[in-house]
Amino acid sequence: MSRKTPKCKHCHKAFTPARGGTKYCSTACRQAAYRARLKRQQQPPVSSASSSEAALVVATCANCGGSFWAKNKRQQFCTVSCRSLYSKAARAALPAALGAFYGIPEGKALDMIDALGMKRVRSIIEQAGYQYDHAARRWWNVDRSLASAKGRAA
Repeated sequence: MSRKTPKCKHCHKAFTPARGGTKYCSTACRQAAYRARLKRQQQPPVSSASSSEAALVVATCANCGGSFWAKNKRQQFCTVSCRSLYSKAARAALPAALGAFYGIPEGKALDMIDALGMKRVRSIIEQAGYQYDHAARRWWNVDRSLASAKGRAA
């Protein structure tokens, strides 16, 4: 059975390995390959001017309403403080929405938020048809609002 002679991963010369799994023909090639890998890792990625320009998108902050250059399409807030203020306002309005949905007092709603976590309670409320309106600083039921608008139109 004939075996193919392996080629060095660095200098690409054929060599006879001393044991199985050897990638380089010598210690010098192994060290040179290691240094080349380090050098590649330390260099910043090469990007063209057109791709860096395309990465910036003009967006509107969900908290303050100001425009800013977003680094990606999903970025909603101009600063970390705007994101924090928005989150605090949504959290403050959540007990009232829970009270309206479940018919429980705000104290119990706060206990529910603490027990289940903000993320889980928010997803429960959103699945129930509620949506956060930041301008009004409240959660409102989209389904109920649409039903009442249809009732008034009829």
